[in-house]
Amino acid sequence: SDGGSSLRESSPFPDEIMMMSFPQKLMYILSEKQYSDVIGWLPRGDAFIIYDKKRFESEILPSYFKQSKYTSFNRKMNQ
Repeated sequence: SDGGSSLRESSPFPDEIMMMSFPQKLMYILSEKQYSDVIGWLPRGDAFIIYDKKRFESEILPSYFKQSKYTSFNRKMNQ
């Protein structure tokens, strides 16, 4: 038994995270200290910045989102 935690085989994250909406996932990622060198809030807290686009595209996008290209993420942000 896995102790009751339901993990998807294709993702290291619980189903609850994978079922989140796009904005919820983004807020979750921004709250994770492990990604603070890749993505973070600007000082005023009203916008975020991606510090390391290559790591964002290779590590974060494929783990949390269906799209794994930065251009797809950017397009989704502007919808």
